[in-house]
Amino acid sequence: MTPKYILILPLLLALFSCNPQPTNPNMDYIDFDMEGYKAQRDSLKTKIEYHIIDGKESKVPSQIYSYFLFRGREYNHGDYTAFFQDSLIREKGYYEDGSIEGEYITYHKNGELSTIGHYREGKLHGPYKSFYDTGAKFEEINFADDQLDGEALVYFQYGTLKRKAIYQAGKLWNLIVINDSTGAPLVENSLIEGNGIDYAYDDKGQKLLEIPMKDGEAHGLTISYNPAGWIESKVPFEQDKKHGEMLLFHENGQVAKKIQWFQDIVIDLKQYNEAGTLIWEVPYKGPPFTYADSVKLNLFDHGPISDLFDALLSTDGTKGIKDGCVKHYFEDGKIKEIICYTEGIVDSLRKE
Repeated sequence: MTPKYILILPLLLALFSCNPQPTNPNMDYIDFDMEGYKAQRDSLKTKIEYHIIDGKESKVPSQIYSYFLFRGREYNHGDYTAFFQDSLIREKGYYEDGSIEGEYITYHKNGELSTIGHYREGKLHGPYKSFYDTGAKFEEINFADDQLDGEALVYFQYGTLKRKAIYQAGKLWNLIVINDSTGAPLVENSLIEGNGIDYAYDDKGQKLLEIPMKDGEAHGLTISYNPAGWIESKVPFEQDKKHGEMLLFHENGQVAKKIQWFQDIVIDLKQYNEAGTLIWEVPYKGPPFTYADSVKLNLFDHGPISDLFDALLSTDGTKGIKDGCVKHYFEDGKIKEIICYTEGIVDSLRKE
């Protein structure tokens, strides 16, 4: 893993999901007879699943775990180990009543450590470390009840401190320093007690993102930059929600898309070519798409405060329900076709 961007917003993290649930350890509990439950838990079974290679089940284990069944439901309980196709360990940890408990470790494909996290009742709680695939340290952070809390340190691959920040109950509270690759500060104390501006820079010192913050939440016009230096997008936020007109740009500076947001709900989209000619008009009607939805990550592939640049500026909310007439234009501005929708269903079509 070689992360490209460093996130600077409070995170809402989804825990792991597959079956059995190495990536979704939290399981909802229902009312049941405790004696019957314990009896089943004492009757553990071991399961070995195998990788499917070229459409066939191989002899290479994909995961080995202990579990018990109760009321038709499978609960992981005991040691859990998952493997890559070359039989190297991918992740390992311990489950208790269906939730990860204690230390959970993941690995890169080359066998180097990827993450070491600590869990309590299926939630990240305690120190969390992530590593580059060279074995070098990438992040040192702390969680409390599944939220970033306390000091968060991010490093360059060769060991120099890149970023130091303080989180409080999941919110970025103080941005102390962002350094360049030589260790010289690019930004110092730009965010104090949740108020100010947060930044992201790439490993070459090029600014990628600037986010006005209020009380630990994005509030104001967030601007993202291409590594070459030109502006890629401008995104208005109010209390961590997209609200207003979001602009995405072509490299030549022309607007590529205009997306109208209302409290994290996309209500309109217009798309333009590099000459500035309107190509598409698409009206939308919900459903709500929140920033929280856009930043859910698999911790096996990303550090929890890394590589969220695209998620922050996600336009996936445009996949809501089309409601109204979608207009498609020729390059000369004349209408090419009109497709009208009601609650996402086409009710008329006209082509020129």
